[in-house]
Amino acid sequence: LASVVGPLLVVIDYVEEADADAMARQLAILAGRRARTVVVLTARGVGDWSSTLDDKLGQIGVVPRRFPDERLKALHPRFEVVYRRAYQHFSPVTGAPDIPPRLPAANRRWTTLDVVMIGWLTARVPQADLPDDRAQLYDRVLGREFDHWNAYLHTTFKRGADKAALRRGAAVVALLSPGRDQLLRGLRAAGVAELTTLVLGEIAGMLRRYLADGELMVLRPDPLADHLVATEFEPDATFDGCTDTALPPPESPDPPSEDTPAPTGRTPADGVVRLVDNLTRAATPGGDRVTALARRFLRRYPHQWEAALAAVLLRGGPFVPALEDLARRDDTPLPLGWLAEAIP
Repeated sequence: LASVVGPLLVVIDYVEEADADAMARQLAILAGRRARTVVVLTARGVGDWSSTLDDKLGQIGVVPRRFPDERLKALHPRFEVVYRRAYQHFSPVTGAPDIPPRLPAANRRWTTLDVVMIGWLTARVPQADLPDDRAQLYDRVLGREFDHWNAYLHTTFKRGADKAALRRGAAVVALLSPGRDQLLRGLRAAGVAELTTLVLGEIAGMLRRYLADGELMVLRPDPLADHLVATEFEPDATFDGCTDTALPPPESPDPPSEDTPAPTGRTPADGVVRLVDNLTRAATPGGDRVTALARRFLRRYPHQWEAALAAVLLRGGPFVPALEDLARRDDTPLPLGWLAEAIP
């Protein structure tokens, strides 16, 4: 991009998940262009990422001209247009009428993705009533996906799975974003075997077929994954069993004193980072329920506080009260002295 002649617009999405050092180095290259360069950063929420990026840029001598932050409205300004275009895009495939049956309730807080999914759902089943809220919308979209999965199972194994088993399996993927081996352990811990006559390996193979993203399993789009995490898990033994697959049992070193100078320096396990990130994202629709899950995880694994803190500094979320609980413990592993100096 640095070699492009003329003005340049660069949009960086999910900036809160980007590596600040790497992004600062890349922006510094763009800052050296002779033509005008505008960079738009989009994030899913407020957090420490903006000031961290400013610090990294300042350290390498880059001082960009900043424009005011802008929070996007919850409702798309051309709600009806997006709905109609989505419907018209999907309807030729399904043979639905040219005109959508009716618009969704405009007073709902539908996101743009929600509106597109409503258009898809209406084109698929034009005679059905439209969903009243996001939970109904996501359940219906998931139901259609589970039908698709079951069609594969019937073709491959001559029998399908109860939708409760498919939903629980999808929720395991949404919570853990697991690798191949962790997926089987997670399905077993979540009790999927008790919900179907299929062998767990058959369920896992089907999930890998549809949800594989490289070496990991990922359920997308994110709002569907968040909905499953927020509705399928309680802070109980089943949740504990699933989270246990993300890491081995924690060690129990002596608790630090108030004068502990710095974090442990240990890099959190990848599985823990994915789990913490997924819970953090799911807190937007999940509210108190996901906060209870975060609290339970950190109570059981207090020495995973660094992964929790990293997520909190980027996006806030359900691990804020979980870390506050941990800080009040007499045996807290948190380096309180270092944190008091490091966090404004």
